[in-house]
Amino acid sequence: MPQDRLRRLDNDALYIGARHYLITICTHNRYTPFNDEGIVVTCRDQFLRAAASTRVAVVAYVFMPDHLHLLVQGTQSTSDMRKFVKTAKQMAAFHLRGCGYRPLWQEGYHDRVVRRGEDLSNYIRYIRENPTKAALPEERSREPFLRCPRT
Repeated sequence: MPQDRLRRLDNDALYIGARHYLITICTHNRYTPFNDEGIVVTCRDQFLRAAASTRVAVVAYVFMPDHLHLLVQGTQSTSDMRKFVKTAKQMAAFHLRGCGYRPLWQEGYHDRVVRRGEDLSNYIRYIRENPTKAALPEERSREPFLRCPRT
């Protein structure tokens, strides 16, 4: 049976503006391209470029072997989280096309709209502790694989 496509919430207003979102994006067929630091750097740089062009700030991120988690915030009333994710995935895939990961991404992504006033420390802790919980090597808990503010 085909897998149902991930759906965004019907309320478009939840994805526009100065809000926070926890986003999880998986690789196609759960390939593990993010074991390669060069691929992580390329992908990270494209996500940061996409964030700047779509008026989104990347608060924290972690690249796991086959997916990534991001905590992002719209920086203006016109910031569009959906446009950010679409642009970032496209830019990263384009720049990694020569590495043999086509398609690079699973269709869709998971998101959680953070409620206004909600404490971000739990989301930041979740991102920071992900490599340890997955028993990944210590170097996976530093740049470029992980960027997290201290809470």
